[in-house]
Amino acid sequence: MNHFIALCNPDLCTLKRVLHAVTLFVAVFSTSGQAYRIEQIDTLFYNAQETRRAPDSIWAIAERIEILSREFNYEWGFLQSNLIKGIALYQKNELDSSAKTLLEVVGDVEALERKSFEEGRARNYLGLIYQRLNNFDKSENNFRQAAQVFEPLNKKEHYVMSLNNIGVIHAMRGQYSEALEIFLNVRDIALDGEIPRARGRLSRALTNISQVYSAMGQSNLAIDFAKQGLQLKKEIGDTVAMGNSYNIIGEIFFQHELYDSALFYHGQALQLKPSNYLRYTPIVYGAHQSIAQIYAQQGELEQAISLLLSSMKLRRSNENYQVNDAYNLIAQYKQELGQFDSAIYYSNSAFLDAVVNNDKPGARDASKRLSEIFFAMNRFDSAYRYQSLFHKYHDSIYNESTKEKYNNLRIELETSEKQKEVEVLQKQIEIDEKNRALLVVSIIAIIILSLAITVYLILRNRNRQLKLENEIEKGQSALQQQTLHMMNMSNNIQEIESGLKSMKKKEMVQGKDVQSLLNSIFVNRSFEREWEQLETHFSKIHPDFNSQLLRRHDNLTQKERRLLALVKLDLNTREIAGILSIEQRSVVMSRYRLKQKLGLGESEDLDLYVQTF
Repeated sequence: MNHFIALCNPDLCTLKRVLHAVTLFVAVFSTSGQAYRIEQIDTLFYNAQETRRAPDSIWAIAERIEILSREFNYEWGFLQSNLIKGIALYQKNELDSSAKTLLEVVGDVEALERKSFEEGRARNYLGLIYQRLNNFDKSENNFRQAAQVFEPLNKKEHYVMSLNNIGVIHAMRGQYSEALEIFLNVRDIALDGEIPRARGRLSRALTNISQVYSAMGQSNLAIDFAKQGLQLKKEIGDTVAMGNSYNIIGEIFFQHELYDSALFYHGQALQLKPSNYLRYTPIVYGAHQSIAQIYAQQGELEQAISLLLSSMKLRRSNENYQVNDAYNLIAQYKQELGQFDSAIYYSNSAFLDAVVNNDKPGARDASKRLSEIFFAMNRFDSAYRYQSLFHKYHDSIYNESTKEKYNNLRIELETSEKQKEVEVLQKQIEIDEKNRALLVVSIIAIIILSLAITVYLILRNRNRQLKLENEIEKGQSALQQQTLHMMNMSNNIQEIESGLKSMKKKEMVQGKDVQSLLNSIFVNRSFEREWEQLETHFSKIHPDFNSQLLRRHDNLTQKERRLLALVKLDLNTREIAGILSIEQRSVVMSRYRLKQKLGLGESEDLDLYVQTF
């Protein structure tokens, strides 16, 4: 009874109610406090996405998120902190550390089996890192996965950003039609205005379109799109983007040797005063490099070298943007001035930088220059070693990028489509065997059509070459185009010749009519005019080759000199046979006879000997 009374004591009951209320309040306060911290973390995380923030500022935000997450062991907060640190490391140019941190973020997200904005951002930055390291396969793969994350999350701005980055990779591989298709798609999305900062994305798309048109040789379209992009960037007030556009327009004018206009636009880029100089430094180095090349074209090599060296001094110790290109240019100008020791030093620097960054084209070019310098200094052991390295990198690049090269040539030459049309017509003629008169007319039509197409392509290419004469004379690409063009002409005529011989043998038409056409084709097989163009381009790239060859061997015929020129171009036996319209075994025999005539022993290599000229 007393126990019952004690429990019902009013004071005790009141105390219990107070304790229960306090417990409930603490629980509610704890839950609301945790929600408040998560809201703080989310706010800090999205503030850190502002790309104009300095890396140190971004890092400080990451550490604050980590501290807040540690208060209640918030795993997603730790993941967000790591992502921000990875971005800060990327902006500091510490690519290896950045990649390691971002890969951890991707692994953590995959372990949780949820697609998130954080994964998309991590993959996008991984794509940028692999792009800087010239690993285009990994770069494109990460950009595509980022786009697949952003699209269902309705993050249109970041989805467009990933698409744009995929287009850049296509352009860097020489896949211009694919790149242009993506950039035009980005432009159309941006024109809808449904994404944040749509004008900024539109201006970037216009700039990328201009660069693709420039690479395809369509300078008028390139300048038009670049100026549209520049105008948008001026309206937005994005100083860094404006500087990039100024440089792009300057480079287009430089390619066409309009040096005054190029200097004007590069000068405009250098006159800008950005608020974030760290993001602007690549613009400065790009402008300096282009201006130095203009000085060199005007014969002012010392001034070009001085500008490049002063620009190098502005770089931070870990900043490698266009360093390899600058080293190569300085080495080239030093070589032209006959300062071989300095040329070797900068070529070695370019080679080592290219190897560290997996830049195979850069390593190939640097090793070739070192080989040429050592040959000029009569240091043949070193010359041979670097010549071997040049062939190693050259073959590696060729094997890895054969598809991309042919895609590029398909865009520039467009001859394969015409050849298919001729083949379709030829098959149609073979089917209609009963009407011999129609066969003769069709054969003549095919010959006329093929010759018309050939003449049209020659005239069109000649007009294009007249417009871009200065560029083509200085570029290796013109020589390659001319070589492939002659091979295509030879193949087309050989196919027609073979078909006519077959029909003559079957007595489908009068032998004397076909023989007349065969004689006409044989006369045109000399390609004398095409040889003159090839020799013109060759002499621009290797001006001393023929003179040195004649000084050592004045008894060579014109055919032998032409064969040696094709060997100098690193063409294989099949390619040489296609240009000379002879069998491959005839090429082998001609090479053997040439070795004897040049006085080379059995163990001496003709290709290596020709490279000494």
